[in-house]
Amino acid sequence: MRKKIITSTLAIAVIIAVISVSQSCTKVANKLHFNLKMKTGSVNITIPATVNMIGSNSFGPVTNTYNVDSFIKAQTGTLLGIDNITSVKIASVVIVDNDPTPANNFQNFQSGYLEFYSDKFTVPYQVNIANIKDTFTTSINVPVDTSAELKSYIGTQFNYTVHGTLRRATTADMHCTIQYAFNIVIEG
Repeated sequence: MRKKIITSTLAIAVIIAVISVSQSCTKVANKLHFNLKMKTGSVNITIPATVNMIGSNSFGPVTNTYNVDSFIKAQTGTLLGIDNITSVKIASVVIVDNDPTPANNFQNFQSGYLEFYSDKFTVPYQVNIANIKDTFTTSINVPVDTSAELKSYIGTQFNYTVHGTLRRATTADMHCTIQYAFNIVIEG
């Protein structure tokens, strides 16, 4: 009789322990929080020799595929994915002229802007370069609004375009690389 009571008590204790542990694991999983830095890959774009000095010239779009879900899973040990994104903010945008010459570099442009959109949200998001210095320039850290919420843009295919108003004509193609970086908040 005593052995039966001890066995029953032990069984109840084990069940309570298992329930407590499983509830604790669920609570821990629901409290996961990650701040991730994501770069959607470098994009190469060619700005052809241009003589149009009136208005803004458009170059692109160039399309890039980036698996955001795989990136998040790799960073969270496969615990969370794209559906767990709570916020996406732009951290930086850099455009680099990969083969500048004294006659053909960003100095040829007086202003410009870059746009991107995705397969999830096709209204272009724009970052502006108000005044480009009239000095030899091979890269530009584009000013960005780090408070703008861009979660709706997160998909798997991204399209990039460069627009620029010339100060003076370019006489050769400019091969450029654009790099967007984002701060992503993931919660589960």
